Amino acid sequence: MKILLDMDGVLVDFNAGFCEIHGRDGFVPDRWDAYSDWGMSDHDLWEPADDAEFWAALDWTDEGLAILKRCVE
Repeated sequence: MKILLDMDGVLVDFNAGFCEIHGRDGFVPDRWDAYSDWGMSDHDLWEPADDAEFWAALDWTDEGLAILKRCVE
């Protein structure tokens, strides 16, 4: 059996990690393109997240680890 899980906001806190790698305090979360306010090209914006180490270092959400453990069971 394979179970596909959404990491972004479900297992891990993508927004906090993404802001951190760009040296930002945050963004306006109610808009799809909130990051565009940072005035960066798409490449410069997303390139740092195109790395397994980035994803491995993200903090768990409150329920993320419990969800993963339950799926493993």
